[in-house]
Amino acid sequence: MATMKGHKGRVNGLCVHPSGKIAISVGKDKALRLWNLMAGRKASANKLGEGSILRLCDFDRLEAFDVKWNVAGDQYTILFDRRVVIYNMNAEPLTTIEHPVRIHCIEYFNHPVHGETLLAGTDDKLIHIHSVSDGKVWQELKGHRARYFDHSTYVFNVRVKAFDTTIMSHGVDVRVFASASSDGEVKTWIMAEDGSVTENGSYDTGNRILCLVIHDASIEQLDFFPMSLKKDKDSDISSGSDDSEEDDEWNGIEDA
Repeated sequence: MATMKGHKGRVNGLCVHPSGKIAISVGKDKALRLWNLMAGRKASANKLGEGSILRLCDFDRLEAFDVKWNVAGDQYTILFDRRVVIYNMNAEPLTTIEHPVRIHCIEYFNHPVHGETLLAGTDDKLIHIHSVSDGKVWQELKGHRARYFDHSTYVFNVRVKAFDTTIMSHGVDVRVFASASSDGEVKTWIMAEDGSVTENGSYDTGNRILCLVIHDASIEQLDFFPMSLKKDKDSDISSGSDDSEEDDEWNGIEDA
């Protein structure tokens, strides 16, 4: 157990590198911090939008709300309200994706047709699947919807708040992901080898959902999933760090 201190205010997002040796985090203090998990201490930090590192162009809101590594660990994505920016290991922006409404969650996803993509859950009830190279929208998943009372009275809009993905093998790879919306509903989806997506089921938790994780034990019984979706089968210390205001400037991941 380690307690690492550094952010001045709440921590909005944290993601561990695939190597397990470092992590990055973002918070209310509008900083991106790099952590050395081997030593259990902060490695460096940089204010978002300052200097040549982590340049944000004309972004008017610098507080970041989440951060994710890709599977290869050679790039990461930071979520800024209605925009996400993909950076390389030198903290240089590669791709910017913008939405007209707020983005609540992001996740890298290995698409069977388009390869590495980025999922984005938004205020408009949609899950968008983006190209990581140019931000193009490959697909939009519709399933979460506004709630009504007595089939007539509008209650509130629904926001996609969280999702997680996994790949199961059953002769062919079956991509399964789950999404959760602000009204407490959880949906599961299956993506076939041709990229087509089918909603598999839903469950109303009756609670406000803030996060969601797929656990391996929950997908052991693969036969419960409609395998007809398979296309042409057979035809997952308290450290020595301090709260000082001075941090080493981050000149890229290798600076750790």
